[in-house]
Amino acid sequence: MAIQTKIDFISLGEKEVSKAVIEGTETGMLDVIDAMSNAAMKMAPKKDGHLRDSMASKVEIDGDSVKSWIRFDIIYAAYQHEGIYYRNGNYGNPLNYTHPDARPKFLQQVLDANENVIGKVIAGHIKKSVKGDLAKRVPRR
Repeated sequence: MAIQTKIDFISLGEKEVSKAVIEGTETGMLDVIDAMSNAAMKMAPKKDGHLRDSMASKVEIDGDSVKSWIRFDIIYAAYQHEGIYYRNGNYGNPLNYTHPDARPKFLQQVLDANENVIGKVIAGHIKKSVKGDLAKRVPRR
């Protein structure tokens, strides 16, 4: 599951403002990824903890894009996420999760529940970063 934000820096003009936008986007995405990771981990099935322990996330800057991802790396993570029983090449009945908070689509549900908030969080960090950058560059009287 990836959240990707691409910003057209050419239209922004100054390099300093562009840098502030990148930094704000990165900071905002770190907050979003942290919150979403914690929420998804609480909803992920927990029998022995291997699935939850396999959760990884990252925010990276690639040119004019800030990209982030959250993933569960263990081999059976996709089956758990989709709620499908699979063993030795055979599909079976839907999974019976072992604790009350666990459910299928544990990562997708977190993303869907927060889709309206994600952009606002990132935008707030961008605004704060650009405002701080502009304050540094504007001479005081």
